[in-house]
Amino acid sequence: MDNDTMIIGNVSSTLFWNEPWLDEDVLRERFSRLFNFALEKNATLKDMVLGSCVETVRWSWRINLFVWKERLVVKCNVLLTNISLHDSTKTI
Repeated sequence: MDNDTMIIGNVSSTLFWNEPWLDEDVLRERFSRLFNFALEKNATLKDMVLGSCVETVRWSWRINLFVWKERLVVKCNVLLTNISLHDSTKTI
């Protein structure tokens, strides 16, 4: 399956949770319950994503997630599946 490629101005300064890099919504609002438990609330895309494939996210939580919260992580991961990031000059 082909990846959807997203061109990001600067992956080192674009905020994962707090900027509308994926669509017009910010992940902080779309997944507010997960955001509340996130350790890295001001993490950049480069901080959160391993390589250029968004489906490999470095999740870190301030508590252990219960089953219903883990379902939210799965839902978020599904949204991020097949997204490949590129900054304006190079692949991260």
